[in-house]
Amino acid sequence: RPSKSLEYSGWETSLNCIREAVYRNQPVDGILGFSQGATAAALYLADSASDPSGPWFSVLVRHSSILQFLTTAKGLVF
Repeated sequence: RPSKSLEYSGWETSLNCIREAVYRNQPVDGILGFSQGATAAALYLADSASDPSGPWFSVLVRHSSILQFLTTAKGLVF
């Protein structure tokens, strides 16, 4: 069921975990997430868009209750 919460606790810890995993496993072609994982992947991508030295992904495919399918290149949504 969709959450109506507008606050996320522990997000910085999760974001740092994703950053570390991407850094350790480079090159990374993309991130695939489902439900909350899709939201975390999209938020990570949005956060990394402002970092020109950060990782670049070919594609992000996500599935959530909000959007059924979204293809994203860093900084661009098609």
